[in-house]
Amino acid sequence: MTRRSNLKKQGQRRRREEDRTVAAAKWQREAEAPEAARSSRGLRTYGVMLVGLLLAGGFLVAVHFFSQDADPDAAAPLPVRSRRSAPTSSSRSIPEMPRDIDLKVRSALVLSASGRASEAVPILEQCLEQLRRDPPRQSAVAYVHFAVCVALRNAGRPDEALGRALAYLRDHPEDPPHNLIAGTLLYDRFRYNDAALRLATGLTACDADVRRVATNPNDIHCQLADCYRLLGRADEARKTVDRILAKEPDHYPARRTLGLLAFSRLDYSQAMELFESLHRQNPADPMVAYNVARTGIEIGQPEQAVKAIRAHWRTGAKREESVCLWYAKALAAQG
Repeated sequence: MTRRSNLKKQGQRRRREEDRTVAAAKWQREAEAPEAARSSRGLRTYGVMLVGLLLAGGFLVAVHFFSQDADPDAAAPLPVRSRRSAPTSSSRSIPEMPRDIDLKVRSALVLSASGRASEAVPILEQCLEQLRRDPPRQSAVAYVHFAVCVALRNAGRPDEALGRALAYLRDHPEDPPHNLIAGTLLYDRFRYNDAALRLATGLTACDADVRRVATNPNDIHCQLADCYRLLGRADEARKTVDRILAKEPDHYPARRTLGLLAFSRLDYSQAMELFESLHRQNPADPMVAYNVARTGIEIGQPEQAVKAIRAHWRTGAKREESVCLWYAKALAAQG
């Protein structure tokens, strides 16, 4: 009995110790849980505060930035920039421009560049009239007058644009932007000598003004090269084309002018290589198809001429008289 009683007591002691161990572990977990919860809640709170501060900072920066454009008194006028400099944006500050007129001009420039030039013209004319009042603001007048010429051209009124540009140049013959727009319009009228003189002066204009006349400034440089070529000034034309291709090796009009220069100096193999490359790139171009045809006949390959012209017509291009003439010559040369 005594042995059994002792074993029973030992079992009871072990169970009490196990119960105490389990209870202690439970109490410890319960004590640690609030601390962990508090720590987790603290981290989440700090995270939310940090995000809030970042958003608030971004909002204040945005408000400061836009308030400078919207509020005439928010910023002092920017210094006058030389028109021969090269600003990085076409939305540069306009010299001597009152803030209210500046905003109108900017909105008109957007309209002019987005296919709504007819709406831009009256806005710019109104701004121009305001700037011509006392006291006159000459640099701002020049800027807006140039914008009027560009808008007239974009609105399909090139005769008015050219007339306005030439009238301004009578009093200011060295103004680069007006020479630029006048040169491109004269080029379109096949007045290559006058166009070359105007473009050479006009291309000294700042990049922002050049891009308002042509999206790619190299297109205007190529017009100048083409004027030189048609005037028989082949060396100047080649130098101009080389400068374009050094900046933009795949410039399509410059490569076409290079092919025409090669044809003019009777280098038919180089001309054919250039024209065929351009024809593969754009078979719808009638000028390239025409030049492939006449070069093919010159080098004794009339089949190349026939092939190029047929590919050109398959694009749905109009059957122009000059292309039809060379097609007939190519067929005759084939026998």
